[in-house]
Amino acid sequence: AADIEDSVAALLDRKVADQCEQAMAHVAAPRFIVLHLSGTHAPYAFDDAHAPLRPWQRQVTWAGLPALHNAYLNSIIEQDHSIARCLRVFFNLTQKQPWLVLYTSDHGEAFGEHSAIHHGQNLYDEQVRVPLIISQGNGALKEPELKHLYENRHRPVTHLDILPTLLDAVGLRYHVALQN
Repeated sequence: AADIEDSVAALLDRKVADQCEQAMAHVAAPRFIVLHLSGTHAPYAFDDAHAPLRPWQRQVTWAGLPALHNAYLNSIIEQDHSIARCLRVFFNLTQKQPWLVLYTSDHGEAFGEHSAIHHGQNLYDEQVRVPLIISQGNGALKEPELKHLYENRHRPVTHLDILPTLLDAVGLRYHVALQN
């Protein structure tokens, strides 16, 4: 439990953003950068003194679920700041080069729905539906690809779709090195 409390207190996503800002400038183009943050995992990391949503608590109790949900939302706000810092550096580096950003999550979170708290207890939407956002600029995706994404924006996909999508976006999906 001390390790978890230390992780929350350390605001590790901010440290990852610090590393991102420092290291990304030294990554030569073309860049493929993976940013993995974990502050939105229980017990939810954020600066207690500046948490905008109150009351909040990190302890799991049935009576305290609204406050636990506020802690989760505070951690999302905290993580958004870390992501924004990394994206600012990325966009400053890419300038007029084509770029593609994909954002997703590994799982959802339950706050009492279907008698579950956190994740991993069932396959209801609140635990398995996650965001998948694809953004591009400077011609990274061609018109047919953009049209296809737009037309399929409401269709369910899985994380299994991410790798082929990224390979296709960079022109490698059907590369001879990836054939059986």
